[in-house]
Amino acid sequence: ALPIYNAKTKTASLQLADGQVMKYLCESVAHDLMPWRSSSSSHIVRFPHPCIQIALAVIEREEAILGLTDRSRFFINGMEVASNVTSFVTSDDFLLLTTHAHSCR
Repeated sequence: ALPIYNAKTKTASLQLADGQVMKYLCESVAHDLMPWRSSSSSHIVRFPHPCIQIALAVIEREEAILGLTDRSRFFINGMEVASNVTSFVTSDDFLLLTTHAHSCR
């Protein structure tokens, strides 16, 4: 998988073959690649299924990793939040999802 980069937070992420998500802080002096941890629960983030699309977004002041599988399952920090998403896009203020019902939310 290709790394995903957030220019605002200067963070890069990469999904490994086993679903684990790695984090790289581009301006860190240590230049360490580390497991992505959810700051709200401090668990290591892992997608249970490979995601065909991933993105980084800031949600409630926490940087989160979003993932969408080829089976329409949508995850935020490894937790499934929807099972009917066909696409998504993020902006500074919004997360837009399209669903199998052809609705945008």
